[in-house]
Amino acid sequence: MTEMDRQSPTVEFFTASPGQPRLAYLFRPARPDCQLPGLVWLGGFGSDMRGAKASFLDEMAQAQGRACLRFDYSGHGESEAISPRAPSGSGPPRLSRSFAP
Repeated sequence: MTEMDRQSPTVEFFTASPGQPRLAYLFRPARPDCQLPGLVWLGGFGSDMRGAKASFLDEMAQAQGRACLRFDYSGHGESEAISPRAPSGSGPPRLSRSFAP
């Protein structure tokens, strides 16, 4: 295992559309030789991407060479909260991107 393999992913942010809160995510890419599908953490209410279960999933994915995506819903963890003036439909993001090898 290389030093790069042991490093934790860096928090990044995205905004689904203008006026929406910034959502935090952690993404660890798969090893180039891995043929296994990536894993996505879908936390429950009050969970965040740095919790024990999400971290365990990331460690397991890393050990197997899989990609792993963890994110915080709006108002959870490191994501921004929904503004009281946010338009309807401002709930959790849709997972529309696939990252299979």
